[in-house]
Amino acid sequence: MVNGDLDSGLGLRNDFAITNADNVGSNVLHVVGTLSNGNYVIDQRINGSWTVDPRALVVTANNLGKIVNASDPALTWTTNGNLVNGDQLNGNLTRSAGETVGQYRIEQGSLNNSNYAIAFTDGAFNIGITPLNQLLSAPENVAAVTTKPLRELPTPTTSLAVQLPSNNLYSVIEQGLRLPEGL
Repeated sequence: MVNGDLDSGLGLRNDFAITNADNVGSNVLHVVGTLSNGNYVIDQRINGSWTVDPRALVVTANNLGKIVNASDPALTWTTNGNLVNGDQLNGNLTRSAGETVGQYRIEQGSLNNSNYAIAFTDGAFNIGITPLNQLLSAPENVAAVTTKPLRELPTPTTSLAVQLPSNNLYSVIEQGLRLPEGL
């Protein structure tokens, strides 16, 4: 520009076109300009770059559980709400192997989206046993429980002085008698 010409008087219009601007990475910034002032000519257009960084996203596995021998429920998660433009996470969570009573970790597994920097918080997966009242309330279980042969037990009394058989199969506890497993 010469002789005090200002940008506004040149008739210069600048436009920028960005390719692939929605995904993480370095993108080309194309300079597209027009000049309506005949005193000047655009002799060079130099493309630049546009960098899109991953968006921060916090993902937390929901704590879940099941009863021994039941099927695993679907492993689920929540986010801090930073998913944008209809983005979704792809893949699945995993849990530590095991089917016995106890606690297992729910981990990120393959859950991912390359446009996000995911900070993942593990969850807990608890496997428990069926409470006796639930077991007995199911009709199909009541028949199995009541048809097993029972040993003859001493007649209950109001005191803890109970004559036990000499085979030591029973133990006295505060609430009554404890039988060995399988009886």
